[in-house]
Amino acid sequence: CLLSRGLGDVYKRQLHDPKLNDLFFWHFHPEYELVYIEGADGIRHVGKHRSNYQQSDLVLIGSNIPHLNFDYGIKTAYRKEVLHISPPFKEQVFKKVQELSEIYTLFEQSQHGIAFHGKTKTIVGEQIKKLHLLSTFDQFIAVIQILKTLASSEEIELLHKQPVYKTLDKKQQQRLQKVYSLSLIHISEPTRQEAIS
Repeated sequence: CLLSRGLGDVYKRQLHDPKLNDLFFWHFHPEYELVYIEGADGIRHVGKHRSNYQQSDLVLIGSNIPHLNFDYGIKTAYRKEVLHISPPFKEQVFKKVQELSEIYTLFEQSQHGIAFHGKTKTIVGEQIKKLHLLSTFDQFIAVIQILKTLASSEEIELLHKQPVYKTLDKKQQQRLQKVYSLSLIHISEPTRQEAIS
């Protein structure tokens, strides 16, 4: 039961301003991830989609979609907020509560990867930066409001035409991360197969 386990433990985990810019972190996880970064120009690499963002970015990443940390390689001062929302919360709350069905649809759509622009990015960016200052209950209310804003926004870009679902196991993920790391480090050099085996 969600209530017996505690809403704060089940529905989300917030990472306030984590700094991973020196780490190539190609990864995936079952949680849905909302990431906001500002004060930087960087790489948006989600699934097979790769593009650059300028100044700021706000992206909702679906469950188990491989992605690169948005601050990889950034050398300037920046701020980043990451919010993880668990699949059980999506299924047991957003799917079953009729008033939250629009948010459930948002999470279904997030399997494409969604980038938000314009006023949506500005408004939600300011809201997500304040989450760590709130009590657990107020965080819960604020997160619902953020998701409602995203669900009703038309300022979106789907990063994939088709939904993306993970096909890699943990061992394959680690091997792929090694391949990508070597590719970026030695981009101008031929890579030997033995180095990535």
